[in-house]
Amino acid sequence: MRLPIILVLLLCAVTAVSAQRSVAGRVVEIIDGKTIVLSTSSGPSTIELQYIEVPKDGAIAGTVKDHLRLLTLGKDAVYTAHIIRTDRSAGILEIGGVDMAGQMLRDGAAWHVPSGLSGQQNAESESYATLESAAKGDNRGIWSIPGLKAPWDLPALPPVPAGIRASEASARRTVAARNPRLGDTGYLLNGYDPASRTGFLSTSLMGVDMHESADDMQLAVDITYYYKEDEKLHRAGSFVFTLISESQKPMFEKDGAITLYGGGKPVTIPVAQRTVKTYAGRTIEKVLYRIDRSVLDRLVNNDAAYLKIKNHVLLANTARYLFYTLLQVTG
Repeated sequence: MRLPIILVLLLCAVTAVSAQRSVAGRVVEIIDGKTIVLSTSSGPSTIELQYIEVPKDGAIAGTVKDHLRLLTLGKDAVYTAHIIRTDRSAGILEIGGVDMAGQMLRDGAAWHVPSGLSGQQNAESESYATLESAAKGDNRGIWSIPGLKAPWDLPALPPVPAGIRASEASARRTVAARNPRLGDTGYLLNGYDPASRTGFLSTSLMGVDMHESADDMQLAVDITYYYKEDEKLHRAGSFVFTLISESQKPMFEKDGAITLYGGGKPVTIPVAQRTVKTYAGRTIEKVLYRIDRSVLDRLVNNDAAYLKIKNHVLLANTARYLFYTLLQVTG
């Protein structure tokens, strides 16, 4: 199947963002359906088309990659980076004045990541959604394949266990104010104290599918970015991964590290803090880990990456788009 090309122009609000950071180059390699290598005067750079997702498996994945190759390979481009990561950046790629992410959406070669998961600004999101709707209405590309679903349409994450939710109701930090400088933070919790200029962004608690646990254990996790702004409102902070278990007895050792697997060498993350208390006759154990941005980067950018403690896999693929938003807003 070959995807037809319908040239589109997005609204100026999409393509005019941060023009001072735009660079010119030539597309020299296609890595996958949304990632290319751009050769510039400063050397090659791996870049990702922002706010879209593409199929990763099956024949359609190859078709989408070929389509991006047809659109971009060997062509001069202008690129505006919005997020800088360890191994790539993400932003807007234009060829001949046309936004390639929007083009992929209009051709039925990509899904538009909902703004609640990406933090995309409303004007941009509406423009992208219009292009996606047009492709869907024409039954193009991915929309012509019965049963093909976007990753966020996979089964929802398990609910947070009632005991954990109740025990944490008074302990979870809540701040009424929101930091307006962070813009739209999608589904992330956004708390800010103007007096101390400290704040946080959090995925909120997410349940973990334990299947059949021999220890009668239930788990919930979240990732929170805690930060402080200086006098010039520059932010500095760190990511904290929280693991909370409910069971008959404490399940994790004081030095019970979590490990990042998949997409590279395993990374062991030691415990930063651990507390144990009893609630309604059950043991509630909370373990905190300080994680590096590179760990979050890998969880977002590699479908094979996951966190594990003992024999328990802690994060499902469904949650990666919340981490995508964390990277975007804090980048």
